Amino acid sequence: MHATTDTAYRCAMTRSSRLGSRSRVGLIYLGTLVAGGSIALSGLGKFTGHFWQPLFLAWGYPLWFCYSIGAAEIVASISLFVAPIATYAGVVLAAIMLGAFYTLVSHPTPQMGWSGRPLIYVAIIGLVIVLRWAREKDRAVA
Repeated sequence: MHATTDTAYRCAMTRSSRLGSRSRVGLIYLGTLVAGGSIALSGLGKFTGHFWQPLFLAWGYPLWFCYSIGAAEIVASISLFVAPIATYAGVVLAAIMLGAFYTLVSHPTPQMGWSGRPLIYVAIIGLVIVLRWAREKDRAVA
């Protein structure tokens, strides 16, 4: 930051804006819990149930790809809760969800319902990444 921008930013940091940072932290944890929890459960389902394996095969993907995506979803979802690597985990999950969106749009499947659901997770993960970035920026300035 430039000196004048840094000074203006510090002056803007009033008590009310600090209370806003508490709301930001709450949104970070809520978004992480919703997106991370849902995606992790979906990842577990790729190993435990017989729902995902036939779908992956019907979509033209090999079975090992189903297990690889499941493992990546579980590891990245857990990593969302680890602050130093949460941004990287979010990027990985967003990439997986964009791939899921592509698959659902290009191979409509009645069992999957609305194909836009992965985009909701991308939006939540994106919000969490931006809020974490803003929180780190506030910590660096304060």
